[in-house]
Amino acid sequence: MFTTTVTCPNCRQPFSAQVEQVFDVARDPSAKSRFLRGRINAFTCPSCRFQSMIASPIVYHDPEKELLLTFVPMELGMPLAEQERMLGSLTKAVVNNLPPEARKGYLLRPTSVLTLQGMIERVLEADGITKEMIEAQRKKAAVVEQFLAAPDEAALEALMKEHDAELDYTFFDLFTAAIQSVAESGDRARAEHMLAVRNKILAGSS
Repeated sequence: MFTTTVTCPNCRQPFSAQVEQVFDVARDPSAKSRFLRGRINAFTCPSCRFQSMIASPIVYHDPEKELLLTFVPMELGMPLAEQERMLGSLTKAVVNNLPPEARKGYLLRPTSVLTLQGMIERVLEADGITKEMIEAQRKKAAVVEQFLAAPDEAALEALMKEHDAELDYTFFDLFTAAIQSVAESGDRARAEHMLAVRNKILAGSS
C-alpha cells in the first residue's frame, strides 16, 4: 500500500489517497473480504464528497487455494513491458514474503484476468461459488439499488409488494454490506439514509 496525490475529477481539488496493490491472504486474512467488496481503492473527495476509484495494477494471492491472480486496468493504457515489470515486482514481493517450503509451482504461473469483476469471480469460484450463484446475487444487488432509488414511500411500498418473495437473508445481508461500504467511505448521511430504507423494508416485508 502506498499514498499518492489524487485530483478529484469533479471539483479538481488535490488530496492524498491510499492505493492497495497487493491483496495477500497469507499475510492479511482480512484482505479477502476487502477485495470481495468490490470497492477496491475507492476514495471520497474531502471537498465535494465525490466518490470514485483509483485505477491500479492489482495482485491477489491465496496460498490455501493456490491462487495468484493479476489484473491491469485497460484504462491505464500501460505498455506490455511496463505491465510485466510492475506485476513482476508485485508478485516477487508476494513470493519473498513466503517461507521457502511454501513456495509452490503455481507462483511461477500467475493467472492474468481482463477485468476486476473477472478477478472477483475467480476468487469466488475457488470457494465453490458458481457463476449461477454469482448472477443470483447480482440480481439481488440490483433490487437493493431499486429500493434506494425509490422517490417516496408509495414507491417503496410498491417495491416491497413486487419483490416480497426475494427479500430474504441474502438480500438483507447484501443491503447491510452496502451500508457498511458507504459508511467506511465517509458518506455518513447516505449511510444513514440507506439504513433507514433497510429498516423500513425489514418492518414492512413478510
